[in-house]
Amino acid sequence: MHFNPGLRALAYALPVLAAVSLVACSSDNDASDSDATAATPTEAMAVADGITISEPWARATAGNPDENSAVYMVITNGADEADRLVSASVDDELASTVELHETVMQNGQMRMQPVEGWDVAADAGTLELSQGANHVMLIGLSKQLVVGDTVGLTLHFERAGDVHVDAPVREGEPMGMGSTN
Repeated sequence: MHFNPGLRALAYALPVLAAVSLVACSSDNDASDSDATAATPTEAMAVADGITISEPWARATAGNPDENSAVYMVITNGADEADRLVSASVDDELASTVELHETVMQNGQMRMQPVEGWDVAADAGTLELSQGANHVMLIGLSKQLVVGDTVGLTLHFERAGDVHVDAPVREGEPMGMGSTN
């Protein structure tokens, strides 16, 4: 688990931002809502039982058969009890396998490996999933991820249960040679 003390103020503000986002999303859809899927750095995308998901995004792919991608986000636990992210799944059979991954240094090389989950501390504990670190790995994609698409992802927590996240696809560091994820 990675806790960044600089995010503490943001962690306290996220529940308020989540409420504002939920109210905004409940309005009638019109042409001005077409940009609602583009996440801004402070936009809370999902809230459930104390868990707030912000800044979700998925890395675009080149379109090669059976490609892999990753999803990143910030998870904040505003509840009084710790929780644990234990797995994730994607909508529409987008990937043949979805795993929680960490990036580690082994024998002088960075490599990814699956993990059984991550703890998210209580009282504004934060878990950041980012490039080159912890992330949700999408293995064996059934289609290319193009900027502007959205990846539907469900995070499975021990205490909070299932939390659905819509992660906009955007450009990121490519996976492969010299890249960790």
